[in-house]
Amino acid sequence: MKLASSGIQHETNTFASTPTTIDDFVRDSNCGANLDGGEIIFRHFRDTGTIHGGYIAATDADPDVELVPLLCARAQPSGIVAQACFDEMLQRFLQRLQNILPVDGVLLDLHGAMVTEDHDDAEGAFIAATRELVGDGIPIVVTLDLHANISARMAELSDVIIGFDTYPHVDMRQRGIEAAQLMARIVRGEVKPVQQFRQVRPFECGWAVKQTRCTDRPSTQTRTSTRCATVALFIEAPCCRVSKISSVMPYRDGLLVTAAPDLLFLRDTDDDGHADERRVVWTGFGTEQSQQLRANALHWGLDNYIYGANGRSDGGLCRGDDSAAVVSAPISLRTRDFRFGQGGYPLPSTSHNM
Repeated sequence: MKLASSGIQHETNTFASTPTTIDDFVRDSNCGANLDGGEIIFRHFRDTGTIHGGYIAATDADPDVELVPLLCARAQPSGIVAQACFDEMLQRFLQRLQNILPVDGVLLDLHGAMVTEDHDDAEGAFIAATRELVGDGIPIVVTLDLHANISARMAELSDVIIGFDTYPHVDMRQRGIEAAQLMARIVRGEVKPVQQFRQVRPFECGWAVKQTRCTDRPSTQTRTSTRCATVALFIEAPCCRVSKISSVMPYRDGLLVTAAPDLLFLRDTDDDGHADERRVVWTGFGTEQSQQLRANALHWGLDNYIYGANGRSDGGLCRGDDSAAVVSAPISLRTRDFRFGQGGYPLPSTSHNM
């Protein structure tokens, strides 16, 4: 049984303005200028408390399994990954995988919160490229950080997603062992995974929990069903808000959300956990500055107005589709903060800092 393994780990902060480049991955991966696979990965990760350390431990213990590690690249949490950097790493992995085909399975050691210049769901793009190369009949088992932003695409194109149980992440080795052992069972025909994906209601702090599972695994901790191979709960990375939302506050029976250039009202009318009502209350907030300098920090004032900070962004505000009111000319914020009443027009604050 031949298993390929690979991975790119990066927790992207979309608020940071400095991009992450190939030099960052080369510096932090310690796998040489070409991000080599093979023996250098065995040397770096054997007997370590990492995902690849778990892959190696599990396959070393199974004489019928050969592990072929192709790439293990990582960079410290930082800004959006340059597209040329991502493409270079992906192509290196795909070429190395092509060179060793056929394989019986692919283990992917990913983070789950990577964003590139072209891909909000970079892990989804990585898994999709892998699936396109190996075809539908080869199982792909993915391990992800607890703070992964899982997409339906990731769950659809992989056979199993396994996430960390702990924070701090002291169970990475165990999850790597679990992934490799489960892969071996899949290849041997002992288990046929059926994966489910569900995004449940956000917590009050704005993070979300996501869950994946497949059948036939004894229960441990949150893995509660004797028919369940693995269950993982994921809390989205707060600095990787790919929708560019910068502020949320409760309002009436919904939420007010700043997502420049718009200020939105969102409401769940049928209690399914999704905002099926979406109205633009105000539009025209500036987008020329970086994310942290755009409209944010919505909150109630003691005078019953709603206040917000505007960073150093300009903007000419007009009413959206929330009201029939007509504004003859956009209201210029001129980089100032703002307030507005429940039925009135926005009033730029007299001070930039509130």
